[in-house]
Amino acid sequence: MCEVKLVAFSVTTKRESFAEPVEPTTMEHLSFFLEAMRDRKVASVVPTAPASVRRICRRIDKDRPVTLVEYGPGTGAFTRPLLKHLHPESTVIAVELNTSFAAKLRRFSWNRPADEPKLIVQRDDAGNVQDILREHGFDKADYVLSGIPFSLIEKDTRTRIIDQTYRALTPNGCFLVYQFSFHVRKLLKERFEAVRSRRVLLNIPPLCVMEARKTDLKRHV
Repeated sequence: MCEVKLVAFSVTTKRESFAEPVEPTTMEHLSFFLEAMRDRKVASVVPTAPASVRRICRRIDKDRPVTLVEYGPGTGAFTRPLLKHLHPESTVIAVELNTSFAAKLRRFSWNRPADEPKLIVQRDDAGNVQDILREHGFDKADYVLSGIPFSLIEKDTRTRIIDQTYRALTPNGCFLVYQFSFHVRKLLKERFEAVRSRRVLLNIPPLCVMEARKTDLKRHV
């Protein structure tokens, strides 16, 4: 579910709207499908629909520099639009365990515009998020976005990833989770102070989106 460092710092005018996600080509769909068939840890056999990407990413602040970690970016259905949407001085750390997907994202990162956020692609496990942040010079993340299939992961591993994510977030940091069920919502509520959930019907199948926030300063660790 992801070491190439690409630094691009420049401040321009505010980005007024979310960049239009590019619809994957037939070959990209086929490549994703074949990899999903080979690797049962991949959550879906097709990338997330562009309309769903827009709806979910509107929850992310585009008007200030942020550090965002993405778990399981796959071929970049969220990563690519995020780099157009976020403040240019932001950083996106894509954590992908699948070797093929990580390699594709690394190739994508090589020749990117100089006015976009910094992108780091790392093949690693989401449970190592605190170590990953420290490795790249960050103390905490403002956002973590996750599409990894929690329902297919053992409970102890799910609990560890959620706990490590909580610890990795800044005060008022946000963990955005999109799944095909609300299976993980109970665990999120046990760790985070505020959890909101909704369905996004624009996706096939519909997505269950959970927004978990770290709000109680007394519990920050």
